[in-house]
Amino acid sequence: MIRPAIALRLLALSWLWAGIVAESAAAETLRLRSGEHEGFTRLVVDLGAASGWELGRTETGYELRLVRDDVEFDLSGVYRLIRRDRLGSVTAGGAPGRLALSVPCDCHATAFVTGSGALVIDIADGPAPEGSAFERRLEEAATTAEVAEEPPAPPADGASERLSLWQVPQTGYRPPPTTDPRLALFWRGTELPPEPDRTGTEEAPQAAPLPEPRHAGLPVPEAPDPAGAASSNAEEDLLLPPVPDPRVTEAQTDLLHQLSRAAAQGLVEVNRPSQPRVAEETAHPETAMAEPPATAGHTGLQQSSIHAETSIDRDTLSTVTRAPVTAEGGLCLPDSDFDLVHWGDDRPPTIQIADRRAPLVGEFDRPSDDAVLALARLYLFLGFGAEARAVLDSFAVESADATVLREMSLILDGGTPGAGAAIAGMTGCDTAAALWAVLAWPDLPPGADVDEEAVLRAYSALPVHLRRSLGPELSDRFLSVGDEAAAHAVRDAIARAPGDPGAALSMVEAQIDLAAGRAEEGERVLDPLARRNDPLSVDALIMAVQSRLARGQAVETDLADSAAALAFELQDGPRGPVLNQLHVLARGSGQDFDRAFEAYRHWAGEAPETVRADTVRRLFAMLDEPETEESAFLLQYFRNRDILEAANPDLLLRLDLAERLTDSGFAGEARRLLKGEAGYTDRGRRLLARAALGEFDPAEAQEQLAGLDDREAGELRAAAAAMAGNHVAAAARYSGIGEAEKAGREAWRGGNWAVVAESGPEPMRSALEAFGVLPANAPAQEADTAPEAPAGPLAESRSLIEASRSVRTALDALLAATDSGG
Repeated sequence: MIRPAIALRLLALSWLWAGIVAESAAAETLRLRSGEHEGFTRLVVDLGAASGWELGRTETGYELRLVRDDVEFDLSGVYRLIRRDRLGSVTAGGAPGRLALSVPCDCHATAFVTGSGALVIDIADGPAPEGSAFERRLEEAATTAEVAEEPPAPPADGASERLSLWQVPQTGYRPPPTTDPRLALFWRGTELPPEPDRTGTEEAPQAAPLPEPRHAGLPVPEAPDPAGAASSNAEEDLLLPPVPDPRVTEAQTDLLHQLSRAAAQGLVEVNRPSQPRVAEETAHPETAMAEPPATAGHTGLQQSSIHAETSIDRDTLSTVTRAPVTAEGGLCLPDSDFDLVHWGDDRPPTIQIADRRAPLVGEFDRPSDDAVLALARLYLFLGFGAEARAVLDSFAVESADATVLREMSLILDGGTPGAGAAIAGMTGCDTAAALWAVLAWPDLPPGADVDEEAVLRAYSALPVHLRRSLGPELSDRFLSVGDEAAAHAVRDAIARAPGDPGAALSMVEAQIDLAAGRAEEGERVLDPLARRNDPLSVDALIMAVQSRLARGQAVETDLADSAAALAFELQDGPRGPVLNQLHVLARGSGQDFDRAFEAYRHWAGEAPETVRADTVRRLFAMLDEPETEESAFLLQYFRNRDILEAANPDLLLRLDLAERLTDSGFAGEARRLLKGEAGYTDRGRRLLARAALGEFDPAEAQEQLAGLDDREAGELRAAAAAMAGNHVAAAARYSGIGEAEKAGREAWRGGNWAVVAESGPEPMRSALEAFGVLPANAPAQEADTAPEAPAGPLAESRSLIEASRSVRTALDALLAATDSGG
């Protein structure tokens, strides 16, 4: 534990630093903001530090007087948003810390301080309420000398040199009795007593009285009554603390030395406290929520220059005071940068636009960036994204605020700024920036840190018309990452808004159904909306067609016609390429390939090559479906294979089309499709082997099958051997893969009767028996009866006829078997 003497010296050293820092503080500039309301005009002064104040009447209106005289007022933006009918002029007063308000109308002023310390002055129409504290007439402005604090009485006995070094802020403390005045240097405002009157005839001097306060808002302790002080114990009041122990002086010297070393090592620093900035209640003061006025005078405590905290305090408080940051460490934009609900009001848009356009150009025809930003914000409040970008571009406003407004305008117009947007990385911010960051992505990146509560909070705070406009987009972002609960929250935010929710609610409900696998229910909700003339009809049509295509269902003709019309109408917009693609695929889903390929060749507008290539690949995949007749497939393939090659079909599509062509006997076209990587896959090699067999090239087929040992490759090898005339090897290969019947047929062709008799088809075995051609190892048939007597000529003739019939039957069966593939 630090000894009391050392603690006393440490406190003295701290007050020394406080005095030095306080004397070096510079004057602060207070920003004056304004706003126009129905029935009153509002001024807001962002007090840089807690201070007393007074507002009262003057000859021309009102005057604000602050206790502090180290401030200046920034009046540059006062008339940016207000008129001069209530507030004729705002000028600096006759002394520092004063502000003169000229009021040319029959109006009155009231004032109060918000919870965050901002001083709000409202100039309202009509007379002041009876007994208003702000109608008291103020005295004329006094000079600086009149309001300045009276200097302390000069010390006696040559102690001024010591006092000038160790002066600290004025306090009401009076030291205890002492006989040694050498420690007077620790106390400012305490007069050094003269040498004690040895004769007892000299009267002890009294302390100088405190200056009378001139500001009603600053409570100052009452000045002590000199007479009373003297009558009680004047001599005791003026005596000083005792001289410190020499050990204290030694400890002080050691402490100064150690602090100097710590400062040199960067472990200790003298931190002059900055004046705290009063946070803005809203993005625009004209919409600040009025709080109940406390008193006419607001008094704050003077901020100390000494600050002490433990490491636990530092780390705990830092979580409160530190500005929010993104997952990558970037700063999050505050809620005020996205406060759309306060960027407009319920007046007709034409009136609001006119009011915002009036101050665009100021003196010397120079545009005001603040006025341009205010107009752009109004356009965003109204949902006019293109107009907001146009006004920013017209006046060439380039700033961080303008960048954010441009990105918001793109989102309101259905666009997605993407990863390059300034707000794209703020999805994890605990501010309204999270909402706009989520909407800036066409699809949320995998693993993105999203503050869902901040997104939903900001969404619920949007104006109702923007909530309905952005709801389907926000719901789609959540559903894309599987967050169905958040999508339901978006749906609820739309449903609970006053008035008819319109198509937005139906869109979100349909999105939720589709994401949950209830495609038919979702389509039933979307179909009526897709067939209406509604701002959301385009999105409903896109979702309805996409859902049908995903299920492999044919798209109705009227929906395909609507897609064609909208694709032409919106060809230059962001949804133009999507509608063109859906139009082409909708035709193909109904087997109307003539119109599908024609629509592709007459694509409306420009489109990314990736979209066009994907459309071609999906259309040819539809053409390859089993439901497509062979004649239609061959006709459309050979008619449009030029666009297929231009689209660079993927590996799987090349293999599928090559197989269909091989089955149809177009081996050469199949070989052309299988050039490159596709021909080196196992499936591609088997298809090339089949193509070679189709072109009667068994050697090429055998070469393509080298190294493949699957069943299909074995069957192709057997077919290649048979085509080459090696029927015995073909029969052996068929037997090896379990194709006994095919093995018997090849054995028949190779003259291997034993294999035919064992596993050949029934007609072939019957033919062998009828022709009497039996293998040498066939078991002999034992006679079970005695040999018959030689028949006569008639019986022999009958026997020959029966044998002839048997041979004819066997030959007919054998021919039928060979015709069927033997």
